[in-house]
Amino acid sequence: GTHIAYGFDDAGLNSWQVVKGNSAAFFHFHSAQKVAGAGSLRYGVPGKVLIGPGTGNKGTITSPMVTLPAKTPGLIFEVYFDGNPISSVQVFGLEVVAAGKSTQVWEKTKDLGGSTQQQWLTQVVKLDPWAGKKVQLRVSFDVKFATNKEDKVGLLIDEFEIVGGCP
Repeated sequence: GTHIAYGFDDAGLNSWQVVKGNSAAFFHFHSAQKVAGAGSLRYGVPGKVLIGPGTGNKGTITSPMVTLPAKTPGLIFEVYFDGNPISSVQVFGLEVVAAGKSTQVWEKTKDLGGSTQQQWLTQVVKLDPWAGKKVQLRVSFDVKFATNKEDKVGLLIDEFEIVGGCP
């Protein structure tokens, strides 16, 4: 069952901590495209259909500390990516941060094949190594270099749920 759900339905972003690589493009609340609720989490230039300001840029967003379920912990979330599918140009992923160490558990090239073909896709990530542990979850986005494919929506995430078996 669902233990914690984040809908990203307002500018507070469920108290997740945003780290901006620059002041133009960063993770923010986005109401124009969503799976459910009032909005979603987006990396890009707020109010514009641009992934970046025309230069390399990057940012992260990190969840509050959460205790994962002791049995079969995992994540289920919806993702939409409209941008450059080349693996080395626009890089993004999801990490688990526990005891000062971060481990990548999901990423654009391996898990999406570079794109979602402009549709929402459900992603499932197993978190068994962290069962019953306190962790944070971090999403990162890195525009390594500007290209002609920045006039896109970028990365959107919605309906982010921590799931697991009941004790």
